[in-house]
Amino acid sequence: MALRLFRGIMSTTSVGGAAITPKERGQRLADLTRSVIAARVDSSVLKKQWENTYPGEVRDALTIILGSAGDPSMRIPLGELIVDRRRSTALRELAVPPLVDLAVKQREPSVGKLLAQAAREDSLGIVKLSPPSAESPTGGRVFVLPFRRAAIEGIKRLQEGGLMIESFVIRSTKLPVEMPLPSGVAASPP
Repeated sequence: MALRLFRGIMSTTSVGGAAITPKERGQRLADLTRSVIAARVDSSVLKKQWENTYPGEVRDALTIILGSAGDPSMRIPLGELIVDRRRSTALRELAVPPLVDLAVKQREPSVGKLLAQAAREDSLGIVKLSPPSAESPTGGRVFVLPFRRAAIEGIKRLQEGGLMIESFVIRSTKLPVEMPLPSGVAASPP
């Protein structure tokens, strides 16, 4: 059932006459993936589907679901997913928690290097309105990097899990995840 829904999302090119952007499709796929994870679908059935599915967003979603279910064989595919910037940012962000969980269980500190690389290379973000603060009483616009935030949180969780993390990986947790945009300036990656 879930696989049919995934394939349905992938084959949908428009809704109400408006074209669906790759970003919207990736977000819809990530939302469906979250729902399947929450429903705790039988992972043995999904594993067979994963083995028979060609590389792409549907297989990425199945990888995340199986990784969330604790399948240790998904650590390497999850790592490949998060460092490949051609893949959906929403799915890459969703892949971080299961990858970190598997790395802690398997005592694999090299995942920290993958997360640091992904955090450094990430430049895809969104512009959000920020709430009023002491510095900006009327609020403002902020450029947010959600995947970078997830990668940095993943590195911190690896440290909390007792894994030995290299210093350059730890330094990557200092990368900015939100940057204020001056008024009148168009949003662009840092």
